[in-house]
Amino acid sequence: MPKEVTKLPLGGPKDKPPHLPPPPPGKINPLVMNRPNPGGVPYGQLIKSFEDPGMVALTFDDGPFKYTNRLLDTLKNSGSIRGTFFVNGKNTGDLNGQGMMDVPKRMMAEGHQISSHTSRKWLNSRTPSMELLARSQPTCAPPNFDCNGKCMKLMGKMGYHVVGENLDTHDWKNMTNMQASKDIVGKAVDGADSKKNNFIALAQDIHEATVDQSAKHMLDKFKAKGYDSSSNHTAVTVGECLGDAPEN
Repeated sequence: MPKEVTKLPLGGPKDKPPHLPPPPPGKINPLVMNRPNPGGVPYGQLIKSFEDPGMVALTFDDGPFKYTNRLLDTLKNSGSIRGTFFVNGKNTGDLNGQGMMDVPKRMMAEGHQISSHTSRKWLNSRTPSMELLARSQPTCAPPNFDCNGKCMKLMGKMGYHVVGENLDTHDWKNMTNMQASKDIVGKAVDGADSKKNNFIALAQDIHEATVDQSAKHMLDKFKAKGYDSSSNHTAVTVGECLGDAPEN
């Protein structure tokens, strides 16, 4: 892991959301977008934790979906908590559908990090979702974390940090028994020390039970364990936890 990771607690600074430049003209193909690779955070390598303890990044995969706005409400009402959203172009809903782009626009406006959780079907197009990918921060979570050596090499060439997890809530398989997911989080957090451990927590914002039950439970558990040292209760994104270069 890089040595220059900036130490940011769960209560990170409330600076403005990053300015995202307009997408390039014409067709957008990440394979030839020629992203720069600034900073010391590795590209094309799986990242499953941060160097410094006391840091938490809440990540949500597979959306946006009809429940995502409710999750954004929960994060905002819990003290402007920042999350990282690994979005799909077309999963449970089509990101190019009517009104769907309003959700990632809100994410950006409220300081969340938008990253990629998609595959080649997004590439080489000029859709609103492809423009979003072109403007998103250079982190990705491959679907099912399925990324072999060739895939990792390609991710590095494309200028992406590849992000995994070290706390999987398994919410997707506990929809009728969300207590099981809460128990997974509780066991991990109760056994952790905020002076020694850090977390990349994984959940999915496409599940109603996750949005209405699990998300708030995670926030409460982390805060109770000391992963919040700021009166602002402001979480940090994956990029901030990594101490990624500001230009990213």
